[in-house]
Amino acid sequence: LRAALLHLQCKRPEEALNCLYQAQSVYPTLSVETLIEAIHRGSHPSFSSRDEQQSDEMTHIKECTDYYQILGISRDCDENDLKRAYRRLALRYHPDKNSTPGATE
Repeated sequence: LRAALLHLQCKRPEEALNCLYQAQSVYPTLSVETLIEAIHRGSHPSFSSRDEQQSDEMTHIKECTDYYQILGISRDCDENDLKRAYRRLALRYHPDKNSTPGATE
């Protein structure tokens, strides 16, 4: 099931179906069957909604001028909270982990 989800993440539904059919033959479950049906309907769970959300967040970050608001912290936070928030955001939007347009900017 994990391999099928990875194939879906990489936008390869045919390979995902192959993995799901193998999983269904070994250990039939309702979740595998549901996923197979969703792929056949063309409404398979993809990560496009995640990409859209990150794209919206990137637009918000570009428009925002208050750095504390971008980091999601208050102005009276201590230095450790500031560093932690910056690192979290830097990892989340690192170009190697974020493939949305505008992530490299």
